[in-house]
Amino acid sequence: MRAWPRGLRARTAHSVPPLPDFRSHSLLCLAPDLLDAFVVEDERWPQPARFRNGQDIRDRTYAFGCRVARFCERLREQGNNAATLAPQLVRCATAPAALLEEARAAESRNDFKSKVKIALKEARESHVRLKTCLACQYGPSDEAAALTKEADEIVAILVTIVKNTIQNSAPSSKPAHR
Repeated sequence: MRAWPRGLRARTAHSVPPLPDFRSHSLLCLAPDLLDAFVVEDERWPQPARFRNGQDIRDRTYAFGCRVARFCERLREQGNNAATLAPQLVRCATAPAALLEEARAAESRNDFKSKVKIALKEARESHVRLKTCLACQYGPSDEAAALTKEADEIVAILVTIVKNTIQNSAPSSKPAHR
């Protein structure tokens, strides 16, 4: 039996083949559901840091973009209006992940806010386009429903990030102590 790579352990009771560390490889697009089975136990990557530094939402929007890209392949196969909607949906669904990566390297707090706000707009557009696919019965309805729900959750997270960023950058209303 193969040993688990250093720093990884399975969360599940059944045997799953080990995967390399996903922080150094782009496995989210290949197998996003498999990554949930692993916890990184390495002093270089403490668990709470993923949430604290925003990696969680960046990974989530990246996985969302990959899922939508695969969904759009089905839309193209369906033809007609569904095929017309597919490229627009791919563009707006993959944009939030790229914008959040740009925000990570923002040059100022205002630059960060701007990039996250644009990511929010793109996520909202994705949500509307996915609701349209669901209502018009374009593509597999179960996948359209799951993607619509995920888009809604991403929008909610990005709204909270924008609100917290604005709140944390606002000048304090308390008088300065001298």
